Amino acid sequence: MRIILLVTFIAFCYAKVLDAETLVKLQKLSLGCHLNGVVYYTSSQWFEEENKTKHSLKKLTLTETEPIDLVPYSEESFSNFVCLNEGVYLLHNGQIAKIENDKIIDITSTPISIDTFKMISVDGKLRGLASMTVFPEMTLEESAKKFIELEKQNYRVYDQLMIRRWDTYWDGQFQHLFTFKQEEDKSFTFKDIMNDKKYDCPARPFGGNEEYDISPDGTKIAFSILLENPASSLDNNVYYATFDNPLEWNIITIDNKGYDNQPLFNNDGSLLYYLSMSAPKDESDKSVLKSYDFKEKIIRDITGKIDLSFSAPMKIVGNYMHLSTQIEGNVYIVGLDTSKSELTREDVNIITQKGTAGSFVFTTTGIIYEYNSFTLPQELFIFENKVIKQITHINQEVLSTIKFGEYKEVHYTGANNDQIHAFITYPPNMKTNTKYPVILYTHGGPESPWTNNFHYRWNPQVIAAQGYIVFAPNFHGSGSYGDEFLKAIRKNWGGWPFEDLMKGMDYLKTNEPIVDIDNACAMGASYGGYMMNWINSQNTGRFKCIICHDGIMDSEGSYYYMDEMYFLETEFGYPMYEDNTYYKKYSPLNYVNGYNTPQLTIHGGSDYRIDVVAGYQQFVTLQRKNIESKLVIYPEENHWVLRPYNSIDWHTQVFNWLAKYLPKK
Repeated sequence: MRIILLVTFIAFCYAKVLDAETLVKLQKLSLGCHLNGVVYYTSSQWFEEENKTKHSLKKLTLTETEPIDLVPYSEESFSNFVCLNEGVYLLHNGQIAKIENDKIIDITSTPISIDTFKMISVDGKLRGLASMTVFPEMTLEESAKKFIELEKQNYRVYDQLMIRRWDTYWDGQFQHLFTFKQEEDKSFTFKDIMNDKKYDCPARPFGGNEEYDISPDGTKIAFSILLENPASSLDNNVYYATFDNPLEWNIITIDNKGYDNQPLFNNDGSLLYYLSMSAPKDESDKSVLKSYDFKEKIIRDITGKIDLSFSAPMKIVGNYMHLSTQIEGNVYIVGLDTSKSELTREDVNIITQKGTAGSFVFTTTGIIYEYNSFTLPQELFIFENKVIKQITHINQEVLSTIKFGEYKEVHYTGANNDQIHAFITYPPNMKTNTKYPVILYTHGGPESPWTNNFHYRWNPQVIAAQGYIVFAPNFHGSGSYGDEFLKAIRKNWGGWPFEDLMKGMDYLKTNEPIVDIDNACAMGASYGGYMMNWINSQNTGRFKCIICHDGIMDSEGSYYYMDEMYFLETEFGYPMYEDNTYYKKYSPLNYVNGYNTPQLTIHGGSDYRIDVVAGYQQFVTLQRKNIESKLVIYPEENHWVLRPYNSIDWHTQVFNWLAKYLPKK
């Protein structure tokens, strides 16, 4: 299918390159929903004077070019849009609200804030599912009082895992799923369908309303939930129940020990689609689309023979499913005709352009979707009549003054003679007769690949703008290159990925004449941070400096403080206390005699995925070995640096460290 991409060209007068201050001040767009030729969306922006991030609510008539501000930037919150024939609904400051005459009117008033919801209309009355954070066996009012009591409490007691997750200590509260319906007097009643269960739906901390659904006629509900300890299990299952009797659950996926999630009813409610992983405890396993036939009680594997992993967002019209997948470092919305008896790779219809496509909604003739790339912060695009067109330009004024560096994709031969895909980003004002120092960019996950997206923490354009060439390989273990390539990192953390990176540096020396290969630094976060410690321990002599952000140093000890214990059990093959072979083999702590490269270590004090003790281990090792080193701790940050002022300082620390060891051009 031939697709035409229409881009609005503007006469730019470049005055600067992308810096950290500009990065954190850009407006961030999020798609809402579409109704009758009007698209609703939000934008957020950090206001430096007040040190606050504020939000605005906008609507854009598709026949117009300029949006209307329904709510200018304020501290109000807007999310989780639902467009029905009856109107536009959303979460507004933790309550379901309706937009009427361009004004927001709250229609619920629960004592606990609503976190997510889905809603339909049945015979003129609203009904749906919503999630709230509560204490099991308590009413909403009792839970609200308990939260107030917790503010006075300064201790925690545990008799089972988990103790903490991501950046939060667990203290007895859980995300519970509720049915709700509108009564004759327009009020709403809510029913906790999980009652006394000490489990979450949606899953914390990142789960949303993609983890549950209500049938179009409002008679059935479906949801996914893990009824085992989340520290050691990923055996999520998909259940369904009737809306009127939601406490009687029926399990669909009992025979699968992997991760089942994201249920979605078809248009007449006869089928339930969902995504399924087959490998136990493996959050990066190939995710396939399946369906359950309520009449025949049969599960069908739809995409199992396609070597792609699919994910939300998911929407279906008739038999045609739209959903997301990654292919070689790009994130696409694709279409699948689920009526076909057996689907192959050729049946995957790529709808969006190279880059990163996000949430999407249907119009009567096309699709509106979020899109961003290395050189474009997120905007809305429309795909209609085989033509792709940008319809919002929220950062146009700022972007018109910025010159971005060119970038390209390359392939080279890595470990196992496999082809490695990488992105190279050049300085914005590059001169072809000048050699530039190179930065080896190493991603985390380890299965999360570098993708063509506009990153607000690890943006290669910001680094390249300092006068460096940024080299970002997707080594063995990276997603979007097939299941075998992804799983090649298992029991192999310091093996093939390390070889891929080193061969990538060799590739640059041979194929990129403007790269000053003798002046290179390496930087990475999470698994990329682990790799920084591994590189330093292997005494390669290739790098003038290293920057490690939130990286493991002690693979053995980290097993006991990591929140999700199943993660390392999958990566290294076993629980550490049963078999520590690969924990020990690939632990940088066991090779500290090889450390000899100056290293900047950065860590979040509230990172419970990789505890701050890992940063201390690195710094103590470097200091005791008299290696130039620096430790930067952000006490309130988790695995990511999210606060704008901290982000600016993070970039300053990185730039200063690079400048200290690399000659500037």
